[in-house]
Amino acid sequence: KVKSNIEHVRYVTACQQPSQGRWTAWKDIEVRELSWSELWTVSDKRISMMIKSAYDVLGTPANLKKWNLQESDQCVLCDKSPCNLKHILSSCSVALVGGRYTWRHDRVLKCIVSMSDSIVVEHNSKPNKPRNNAIVFLRKGQAPKSKAKAPRTSVLGSADDWVVISDLETQLVVPREIAITSLRPDIVLWSRKGKAVVLCELTCPWEENAEWAHERKLTKYEGLKNEIASNGWLVKVFAVEVGCRGFASRSLRSYLTAIGGSNRKIKGAVKECCEVAERASVDIYLSRNEGWTKRDV
Repeated sequence: KVKSNIEHVRYVTACQQPSQGRWTAWKDIEVRELSWSELWTVSDKRISMMIKSAYDVLGTPANLKKWNLQESDQCVLCDKSPCNLKHILSSCSVALVGGRYTWRHDRVLKCIVSMSDSIVVEHNSKPNKPRNNAIVFLRKGQAPKSKAKAPRTSVLGSADDWVVISDLETQLVVPREIAITSLRPDIVLWSRKGKAVVLCELTCPWEENAEWAHERKLTKYEGLKNEIASNGWLVKVFAVEVGCRGFASRSLRSYLTAIGGSNRKIKGAVKECCEVAERASVDIYLSRNEGWTKRDV
């Protein structure tokens, strides 16, 4: 109770802070926790960067001007102002055209594709067990046996020919037998036997915009979803967000759970995606005043 009261006071105080308290407006963002072992192994600079970026107190041009340390708050790359952390990590037109945000997106996508592959391979290799619908009768006064915990259901169903294709190394093209479209989802899982399709689209937004990005992506693929369904396929669409400061939306966990990922795998995947997004954004931030060379995903 004492801890709860302290957290409540802290939250109320944060809500009253126009800059450092903006994290209170994050919706459907998972709490990111560091274990004691991680605190001992993670560098001080990385922890400092993580905290300062969450509270938006890094030395951006906008903050430096606010603190009376310089006169201009313009972005060195595109000359727009105010050049705050949101602008540097997600809104600079020069950074966008130069491929910085695409590079970060593809690095996170690579983690999700890898986990999707792992889950699908495991699913395809599982033997299909016939469902036991036998009725069990009990003697008078006999207590029923406790039911075993029901296995987690997956949108992959019983089909064992699922294939994963992604928009990473080559431009993704949705198989023509599913639908003819110019849209390119980041990940497509599909099965001929089950005649089913799973579409996944990743965004790495500013955390306060995660909910808006989620709705925008679902709307974008609504037409394709309806076309696939009209062609006789079962279809699921997932919009996934991993924030540019390394905080994942619950949508990532929902997607991995839906395709049958175990709790251990999901926990590891969420953690890895957050760390990859965070490290990529650190590189983007440190290069805010200079050119950008193409980097490997």
